[in-house]
Amino acid sequence: MYRLVEELRAEDTVAYKKVMRINYETLSEILMAIEPEISKEQVIGGHKIIKPPVRLTLALRFLATGKTFTSLHF
Repeated sequence: MYRLVEELRAEDTVAYKKVMRINYETLSEILMAIEPEISKEQVIGGHKIIKPPVRLTLALRFLATGKTFTSLHF
């Protein structure tokens, strides 16, 4: 889903806002404010870490739609 959102951001800002229900500039401001709190460090032998922009995108999409995490996977 994150790749799709990034493609929309680069190519079609109207569609991006429709999907995310927020413009990219506002998303960037939110990310700058909370990134230290949602960042995690990779542990050797641990699970792959989800980067803060991806975490925020998924969380906002979930909150905007009310759908389950599984249904957001497309």
